[in-house]
Amino acid sequence: MIKVTKQILLLIIVILIIIGFYFVYNYFLDSDLRSEDKRLSERELYIKSKFGGLVDKTKLEEGFWYLVTDKYGNESIAFFNLEDLINSDLTDSEIDGIYNQAKNAKISDKRAYTSVSEKDLPSDMQFHNAILASPLSEDKNKYLSIKENLIASLQTGDVSKEELIQLAYIYELEGKYAERDVINKKICTSFNDRCSDSISVEIMGIVKDIRGWAVQNAEVYVLSERGIKPVLSDENGAYRVSMKVNELQKVRLKITKRGYSDAIVNVTILTKSKKRYHVEDAIINSANNIFTVDTIKKTITGGDNQIINNSAIINTPQSTYTIPLNIFFDKNGKVFSGQVEAFVYEFTRDTVPMSIMSVDTFDTVRGYAGNLMQTFGMPYIQFFDKDGNVLYVKKSLPIKLVYRMYHMGDLYSGSTNIYEPVTERDVEEMIHFSKNSKEEYPITRQFLIDSQLLKFPAWWIFDQSKGVWDNMGYKLVDSSGTIETIFYTIKDVI
Repeated sequence: MIKVTKQILLLIIVILIIIGFYFVYNYFLDSDLRSEDKRLSERELYIKSKFGGLVDKTKLEEGFWYLVTDKYGNESIAFFNLEDLINSDLTDSEIDGIYNQAKNAKISDKRAYTSVSEKDLPSDMQFHNAILASPLSEDKNKYLSIKENLIASLQTGDVSKEELIQLAYIYELEGKYAERDVINKKICTSFNDRCSDSISVEIMGIVKDIRGWAVQNAEVYVLSERGIKPVLSDENGAYRVSMKVNELQKVRLKITKRGYSDAIVNVTILTKSKKRYHVEDAIINSANNIFTVDTIKKTITGGDNQIINNSAIINTPQSTYTIPLNIFFDKNGKVFSGQVEAFVYEFTRDTVPMSIMSVDTFDTVRGYAGNLMQTFGMPYIQFFDKDGNVLYVKKSLPIKLVYRMYHMGDLYSGSTNIYEPVTERDVEEMIHFSKNSKEEYPITRQFLIDSQLLKFPAWWIFDQSKGVWDNMGYKLVDSSGTIETIFYTIKDVI
């Protein structure tokens, strides 16, 4: 007779618990797997029933290409993969969207197109892709390295035509159009190429306000080509620019209308074969306030504004501008005195037009920083004389600006889902650094990178004559997001 001890009884109980847990776990696991299998089975049937009407069974199972052409004639191509779509996290409505695209597209066999590796692309396209990808490179100085190597080749005298064309493109990207012209002249004298622009193209687009309504009589300038006369948008907001270009060229159009914010649209020329370009809509927004400053009579409109010590003080809910009366000049570089109209904007994330946000951006240390910005509030100001001619403010004689970030609460909460939340300690560190630095405006993008504080925004200023954003430092004053910095409308001479 076996004597059952307490220890043996306890062991038996433990074993039974483990066995019970095993069967319970597998029951629920099998249940989950059955549910997942059922979901995938239903999803597969749903997808096959929709797309099966577009292609035969072989194409459906192997996959197929579909070429989509938008209303402007622009083409994009995508590959349909049944297994990937079944296992994706897309909703039924998103799958319906893909189906509607494919339904109206030109469908081709899987073998109709071949993927091309980067190294097999034309050299111009490889260079263009390398520039666009440089902000994401592990080598944070990749853009500057590319530029410096090209300049070094130029300085040694042992420079190829391809290298000169690439350097001209970089200068054009940076808005340094005079430097680009010098390089193009050297290409002409050394290689008998680019002596004149050789490709005739048409660029077409539409100007709208932020509500989506057409804007008539907006002026469309080619920033990179001074000799081309601006065109006006018609009653439908449509415009057409005819010009001559070269391969590997950045064409920047600036759309402006008095009382509205500026818009920039871009076209990159990579091939001789394409003659017509339909660009994205140019979206502009009306000014929040308009004030008149008379620099001779020393007067200013607006109940909260005043003239103090030969400076106009403009106050808005988020900003205070201190504007010396002697800083304005016209397109010819002549100092301007008289009546100045100031168009003042206070953009939030909801009101800022994308046509001024998706613009090439540069910082002073690393060069090209990308072409799509995120804002936490943005002041913006334009100046005109009484006849509507644009007036400029140089970086060397700037406006002083105090601005309180509109979306500071989102930085603390991290509600944008782009950056992790900013902490009080982060802000205290930046305020302390601002107070104790020898630099007047020490919070630069480089400081934010070095301090691992890129979750806090850098300060960017839009160069209205070049169509690019430049990085500028600021001083963080308090925990509510008040900053002190400068503001100008052009970085240097036009």
